[in-house]
Amino acid sequence: MRSSRTRASVIMGCLDVRSPATGPWRSRDYLYSAGEAPGAEWGAYVSSLVVAQGSRRQGVGIALIHAAKAAAAEHWGAAWLCTHVAADNTAASALYAKCGFEALRDNSLEQPALSGAAELGGPRATYYASTL
Repeated sequence: MRSSRTRASVIMGCLDVRSPATGPWRSRDYLYSAGEAPGAEWGAYVSSLVVAQGSRRQGVGIALIHAAKAAAAEHWGAAWLCTHVAADNTAASALYAKCGFEALRDNSLEQPALSGAAELGGPRATYYASTL
């Protein structure tokens, strides 16, 4: 016998990944001026990754990042995926490292997360990339 109750859907997290042609990150030189570039010229950019508080540390972020890697390679032919993380966000930095991302700039070379952020007192960021 089936229950008449309806299961509620719950959003556990979301990720926004941008195609190579939608931002300045389409150029290797934008992100790799202080480090080695992956072998390909084009990549995709994770502009936002959010996991609901009650769903953290359950593999949701890892699953979203792996799905973004697969989608970027399949739909856009991207050879790498990159992002930036606020320099003081150790949880996000650890998540990206666990998913195979490498820091492109060490903390001594942190850059403003957004153009002009430093002048406005905004956060500094460390840039990460992973080949696909």
